[in-house]
Amino acid sequence: MNFKSSSGAVFAQTLGPNTRARFVGCVDVDALNEPGGAINEILRCFNEDGSGWKTLDSTVTPPDPVTTSITTLIEGTANTLEQMRGGISTLFVHQRAGGRQDTFGAWERSWVLEKVRVGDRTVNDIAMREEDNFSMMAFAISALPPLWKPFQKTTGRQSVAIAEAFNDIHFCGVGYDADQIGFAVGDADSGSPSDKGDVVYTIDGGTTWTACTTRPFAGAENITAITCFSIGRNTTRAIAARGTTDAGNPMEIAYTDDFGATAWNAVNVGSVNGQFAPGPDSLFAYDPYNIWLVAGAGYIYYSDDGGLTWAVQDAGVATANDLYAIHFSTDRIGYAVGEADTILKTEDGGQSWTATADNTGVSAILRTVHVLPNRVWVGSAAGQLWYSEDEGATWLERAFTGSGAGVVANVKFAKDSELFGFMAHNSAAPVGTVFATIDGGYSWDAVTTFTNTGINGMYVHDLNTAFFAGEPQGSTGVIGKVFAKP
Repeated sequence: MNFKSSSGAVFAQTLGPNTRARFVGCVDVDALNEPGGAINEILRCFNEDGSGWKTLDSTVTPPDPVTTSITTLIEGTANTLEQMRGGISTLFVHQRAGGRQDTFGAWERSWVLEKVRVGDRTVNDIAMREEDNFSMMAFAISALPPLWKPFQKTTGRQSVAIAEAFNDIHFCGVGYDADQIGFAVGDADSGSPSDKGDVVYTIDGGTTWTACTTRPFAGAENITAITCFSIGRNTTRAIAARGTTDAGNPMEIAYTDDFGATAWNAVNVGSVNGQFAPGPDSLFAYDPYNIWLVAGAGYIYYSDDGGLTWAVQDAGVATANDLYAIHFSTDRIGYAVGEADTILKTEDGGQSWTATADNTGVSAILRTVHVLPNRVWVGSAAGQLWYSEDEGATWLERAFTGSGAGVVANVKFAKDSELFGFMAHNSAAPVGTVFATIDGGYSWDAVTTFTNTGINGMYVHDLNTAFFAGEPQGSTGVIGKVFAKP
């Protein structure tokens, strides 16, 4: 698809992410300049044979701001840009394939500038002898890099040979391997007491999935949560959490440092028999030294050594309700949510947990939580999505197509920006649908999602890419990928 400049439309957020983007109107957008940095200094030495130079290393300067200029007609009243004296949070330059120009959701691809500054203003042709020129005003725009490039998205199913449901999925890796290594975990065969929950892994970003040679838990025990992280130069650790109760034993995790090739190392978590990890968001690793796990009766556990040992952070003091999900934005700021609209928060890395000043007001199980620097999102088993922008003092509901029924199974945002996020919503059927936002959660657009019977866990790679794990469809469990439409 090719775009004409007349297919463009410009919107601006003035109050930050998760607020309405205002249509800017009849404007011309000049070239968007995205500096990529440059080679700054090169280290060279003479060749030993005197034939010339050899380059040993170099440094690179960081990229400069993204820049452009916007030109508007001068009208009888101040236009939108004139009123925004330096007060633009985000600028969206949409390219449309149809629909009204002033409809925010009518875009096919977009160019997004974040943390925008309106600089110099230039007024042209405000008084001339001839009448063949229009009076114009130009605005110099700069924004922090990078220039974000969201696309409309679709989904595709990954090839796996596991019959049971997949409950959670997580990617890890550093440097060139970032988000290339991933794990997905699933149920044991419900009809077989000897069958064990499966773990599959990928080392190529999800192109191929391989079943681990060994499995972490006993027969008939499901695996509900998985996380992974680097613990050495060439070593990735995966931690799986048992999701089935064992009346004679406490909660249990198992870890592997070799993709399950030889064995999984089992570790008891706490001493309360019968506890288990209730869902895909019940286990969260900020890094190898800050890992949390929630359970029933308000218990919160913590590991600072890669999962080798676990300590109780809260033994049902802040709440006696079952907890379902936990997430941190830093190693100190975190929230945990659970049954009966329970919302807990900590500001000291979990040394103390307290109930938030308010909650959603709907007595439902909260299944998922995601903490951002400036807001917190939670999703409920009643199919509702809520957010707080004042550290839990008040909560507001964000409606989307299908909200108020089914289950909001997952909500997650991209690592580098509060603008781009994904949500998994299951209808009562259940049928899972992936939603995406590019404006920080103010609007959520349904992504065409292949036929399925429910989504469980989700992992967000970047603004255009996510993975999800789900219930069996056909003869196998589901691993799906969200990606930019070709």
